[in-house]
Formats: sequence, structure tokens, C-alpha cells
Amino acid sequence: MDLGYAGSEFTWWNRRDGQASIKERLDRFCDNVEWVAQFPSYRATHVDERVSDHLPILLDMRPVNRRLKRGKCRRFKMIWVNDDRCDKEVEESWAQCVSNNAVETCMNKVEKCLSMLQHLNWSEYGNVQKEISLCKERSQVDFLRYRDKDTGWFHNKASVRRTINNISELRGKDGMLYANDQDMERIIVVTPYNLHFSLLRVGDLIDSEQRTWREDMVNAIFLPVDAEIIKLIPLSIHLPPTG
Repeated sequence: MDLGYAGSEFTWWNRRDGQASIKERLDRFCDNVEWVAQFPSYRATHVDERVSDHLPILLDMRPVNRRLKRGKCRRFKMIWVNDDRCDKEVEESWAQCVSNNAVETCMNKVEKCLSMLQHLNWSEYGNVQKEISLCKERSQVDFLRYRDKDTGWFHNKASVRRTINNISELRGKDGMLYANDQDMERIIVVTPYNLHFSLLRVGDLIDSEQRTWREDMVNAIFLPVDAEIIKLIPLSIHLPPTG
């Protein structure tokens, strides 16, 4: 079987130009399935060395994966902009590292500037990323991940919460269920306290002009209520089937 190749498509050229030029792949490595199973990481290469009309071919049975180690990327953090010392650090570092080569000078200045800012970051703010990771571990993973995103998970949570908090029917003293808004308002009137509860929004509790809580509304919510009176108005919440 043909072991394939990497590199130029052809291994032979008759060294002529134009219509007389002929290129072919005359040289190749061949072996059987057992050999391929023994050396699965082999690599056959057409070496681009034009010494003769044939290209040399190279078979590496155990190639070494030489991946260059990339240094950690250092980025400018927006938190530095709010620090008054940031400008001073940049000016001091930019005034240093001067050489005859303009490109080398610029690279050295940037490197020096980032080093000084990194030192300032660690000394003043600590390992912010580590603190964020710890906060994530202590919090609910799904909520931290999806809370501010327009995702199906978020909308599903909101729908479930809205369904649970919704009271669609109330049972009156006569044992009948009432779904009409007027009937429900009549049922939840607590006569001994002359209280009338309706759907309440957060905005109803806030004085828009004074930008403070409305004490009358807040106090009305937390008035003491006799447990026996509450028993007279059993609430019946009917949730849709979840299946």
C-alpha cells in the first residue's frame, strides 16, 4: 500500500519548461497493513531539494510533535484606567528602554510598561481572576452563567416563577371556585380589618417624587392578621400540568 506523502505533489521533473515540461510522482514509500499498525505515527515527506531531477523522499517512523510553547498573553485591564497611578507608570516606563532600532525600542517599551502595570495590579488588586473563580464556585452555576443572557434557560425560569406566583382561582366561603377578577377581589376582602388586597407591584410601594418607600403601603402589608381569619379564606392555586 502507498504510504502517501506531505510536500510537493511531484517527485520527478524533466527540467524543461513550457509544453515540454513533464512532472510525475515516480518515487514513493509502500508497505503493508501490519507495518502501518506498528508505526501508526509515521510521516512520509517529499523534501524540496532541487539537486537532481528527483526529489529526495524521507520516511519518519516516529515523528516528534514539536509544539512551540506560547507565552501567557498579557492584556491591558480596564481597571487600571481608573487608577491615578496608571498614567505615571506608563510615562515612566515609556521614557526608558531607548535603543537605535525603532521597532526594538517600541517592543521594549510595551514590555516594560506591561510589567510595571502587572506589578501594580498584583500589589493593589491581587489575583482578581482567582477571586472571581471562588465566587463562581460559591454561587449557583446555572444562575451565574445564564442570569443576564437571553437564553431558553432564563425564560424557562421566569415562566415557572410567573406560573407559581400566579393565583388563577380563589375558593369562597360557599366552597365554589371563582376565576373572575371581581369575584376574586370580593373574596379576599377581610371584613374585620377592612383590608382590600389586589395585585401589588414594586412601583406601588415607591414614592416617585421623593424616591422613597411609601410608609402607608408598606405598613399595610405588615399589619398583624389573625390566623383564624386567614383560615376563613382558603386559597386554591391551580398550576398547569408539568408533564
